[in-house]
Amino acid sequence: MGKDIIGTHSRSSKVSLKRCLKAGLLSAALLASVTGLAEAARSSATLTVPNGVYAGSATATIASTGITSSVSPVYISAQCFQNGLRVFATTWLQANSSGQATFELGPTANWTGGSADCSASAVQEQNGRVRTLDTTNFHVAG
Repeated sequence: MGKDIIGTHSRSSKVSLKRCLKAGLLSAALLASVTGLAEAARSSATLTVPNGVYAGSATATIASTGITSSVSPVYISAQCFQNGLRVFATTWLQANSSGQATFELGPTANWTGGSADCSASAVQEQNGRVRTLDTTNFHVAG
């Protein structure tokens, strides 16, 4: 057994050095995971969409703490249902610098009038994964 892990070239020293390197890499990965979880725990977001009127517009607003849209944009999407049938859906709209995205509430081929129950979601890509920031419900009067 060598006394100095760096200066000795015995087989057991090389194994010990590999174990130390693996342990160091594992510790670094664990620290990065814990840091990412702590960052997610510190961040929060609230999505609001006021109730709307058919053929009008609605502005969704994402208010966040600890979430920065300068790193990765926030996207908002909405969909509406009448009697369980989806009659309206937006594409993912990028929120502006104020955290807002505006969409028209019909008409569509399946929504020619009447009230609808709707939901909206805000998402952001973080570390290669899409994270749902918040989801909310709103109503559209016909």
